[in-house]
Order: sequence, then structure tokens, then C-alpha cells
Amino acid sequence: MAMAKVLLRFPENLVGKPITAQIILEHKVPINIITANITSKGGEFLAEIPDAALETVIKAFRKKGLIVTLPKLIEIDKEECFSCGACITICPVEALTFDNDFSLVFTKEKCLGSTCSACIDACPAKAINSNG
Repeated sequence: MAMAKVLLRFPENLVGKPITAQIILEHKVPINIITANITSKGGEFLAEIPDAALETVIKAFRKKGLIVTLPKLIEIDKEECFSCGACITICPVEALTFDNDFSLVFTKEKCLGSTCSACIDACPAKAINSNG
């Protein structure tokens, strides 16, 4: 099942409400929470939602007052990248690895995208950026 990453932001007035549970039950859709930072003052979480239900679920979250964005994935300029590994050591989800020949491999399905962007700052060649 193909999944899309979605960043959901909760304003303070919605933190105590079971919005995510309501969406899961109403739309019968599995939602995988990847990371979360929510306090009584508001917060956000990064979730994976099945591609087939993405549009419906985004509309449902927005209708309930959440701010929904789709994180932008990174792009690697293969001409500029010299496979130093700086991005690999900093990536929290192992989306960047070395191949057998020590060339850089990017697994977009693992990437947290613009919600993380640690690799962009770590790259000494400035070969990594967010697309879009």
C-alpha cells in the first residue's frame, strides 16, 4: 500500500480533542504517526496516510480545523555530490545510505522531507535541496 507523508498542525484549542481517532473511525483509514510534538499549547505530527484516501483525509482534517501540509522531498544533485557520507550520518531515518560501490543511495519512501532537512545543512557540497 503506497503511503504519503502529511504534516498536521494542531492549534491550541484543538489539542484535547480526539480528532485523529475520529478521522480513522469515520473514514476507516489507517494512519501511521511517524513523529509527534504536541503540548497543551498546540503542536504537530507527521503521519503516513494511504495514497488512495489522501485527498479525503486531508479535507477531513482541514474541516476539523487542522493545518495540513505535504512535506517536500529532498533532491540530490548527482553532479555536485561526491559521496562524502555527511548526510548519511545525520539522517534519522536511514533514507540516505551507501551502495556497494560507496555511491549515495536515496530511499524517498523513508525520507521525512522538509519536516527534517538535516541532510541539507550537513552537505558540504550543497548538493541536497528541497524540491518544489
